[in-house]
Amino acid sequence: MFIRPLICCTRAEIEAYCAQNRLDFVTDSTNLGDGYTRNRIRHRVIPELREINPRFESAVLRFCESAALVRDYMLSQARLLLQAAGTCYGWQSGVLLGADDAVLNEALVLLCAENAGFTPENRHLGLLRAVLKNGGAVDLGDTSAICTQGVLRFFAKDTRRTELEISFKENISFPYGDRIITAAKNTFAASDDLLFRTRRGGDTFTFDRRGVTKPLRKALNEQKIPAEQRDSLLLLCEGSTVLWCEALGFSKQGKILRDLQNLKIDIEIKEV
Repeated sequence: MFIRPLICCTRAEIEAYCAQNRLDFVTDSTNLGDGYTRNRIRHRVIPELREINPRFESAVLRFCESAALVRDYMLSQARLLLQAAGTCYGWQSGVLLGADDAVLNEALVLLCAENAGFTPENRHLGLLRAVLKNGGAVDLGDTSAICTQGVLRFFAKDTRRTELEISFKENISFPYGDRIITAAKNTFAASDDLLFRTRRGGDTFTFDRRGVTKPLRKALNEQKIPAEQRDSLLLLCEGSTVLWCEALGFSKQGKILRDLQNLKIDIEIKEV
């Protein structure tokens, strides 16, 4: 951010102040020629505008002050919109599309800056509005914005699959990503074949209340878990049966184990 404390003062005012207070100043020699666009504006354009309107500078200053007020208001409205549209996994496209176009554009600029470190151009804003309406993805450099199932999300374009496999034969605690996983239960049998791992083809999940068993992929899709997060979700499995899923909680089989053997799984976010 640049701070220009004298932006509202004219050159004549600054020179008069220096003379009154006996302050020396230096004139940048590059300001004397017309080799730079800023100098051509100072030497040619502004004098012409001043002839048309002697109060040209004060008019521009009033305009800039008004524009700053409008900018502050638009930013506040954009943040309120994002707050209203926010969900666990992103921002609801329906809520975003219900806003005025100017507020929506401001909100999209904020989202790109905060989630992708990216300053969108008008063409990017048009593409983002299109995916909000129709679904799809927009390339934002190292990050992609994707809208599926009515939710807009941002994720880094790192296609490397997260793989983990840790045997659970005793009470354990281990780091995983930005989290510390702690697992404990009362008893362990020699026949226990429990693994903390990431998902594999053929994994199934049984919903406790409904008693319905589904492929884990379909269960995650049903609960609207973002596709780009699924490969890094932590599971506790017995074979291909998922006992616990980081995003879904305990399955029917996992709740039985929890109740019989006092199985507990805690997740703690690492301190930065």
